[in-house]
Amino acid sequence: MIIMVTQWYPTNKAKKIMELFLKASKDPQPSFIKKWQIFTVPDSERGFKGYNLIMTEKDKGDETLMHITKTFQPFWEIEGFSMRIETLLGIKDVVKVMGRT
Repeated sequence: MIIMVTQWYPTNKAKKIMELFLKASKDPQPSFIKKWQIFTVPDSERGFKGYNLIMTEKDKGDETLMHITKTFQPFWEIEGFSMRIETLLGIKDVVKVMGRT
């Protein structure tokens, strides 16, 4: 299972965001999270846009969503911060959904 978290924040909050990311990265990840990658790009409308790709065990979706929510909770206090959580389907899963094996 892959979960994508997209976040936006103003440029004048980048230092505070980085401090929170560094603090969060020191906490060990649960064993069901296999990989967590973060990418950031400038966003001309909202400052910065970040993408978090989180690979997790398929049967641990609920636990993963709870962990993500707890991880991002401190960011919610930053004015202008917003985020969206999405579950992604790989092409193999799309083929299964379409009834083709």
